[in-house]
Amino acid sequence: MPDLFGPLLPLVVIPGTQGIYGFITGVVVAFVMKPGSGWGALPGWVGFQIFLACLPVAFVCCTSAIYQGLTSVGAAPMVAKRREEMGRALVLPALVETYAVLSLIVTIIYLFVVIKPLYGTLGI
Repeated sequence: MPDLFGPLLPLVVIPGTQGIYGFITGVVVAFVMKPGSGWGALPGWVGFQIFLACLPVAFVCCTSAIYQGLTSVGAAPMVAKRREEMGRALVLPALVETYAVLSLIVTIIYLFVVIKPLYGTLGI
């Protein structure tokens, strides 16, 4: 069965992309919080808004990873039986992936459109 490693690898790896979206969110939050300005420069209610902005990625990516794993498990036997079905097998996990991508977009928009402009009014 080592010859199935290559065709099945995308189905195994794709649920892990939600961790990458969480990492991207963490990096974006670090930039939004103005590193080097000190923690005292950030009011508590802005920090709470940043926390709320991260919730879409937190909940949607966690749920999406579970269901993406389930769809990948369902698609794996199809690839194991017929390798030429790899494209079709990847469609369902990719459809679940769109929800994770949308949650990342919502979080980034909220951080840069809603929270970042608050800094100008606060004088930070």
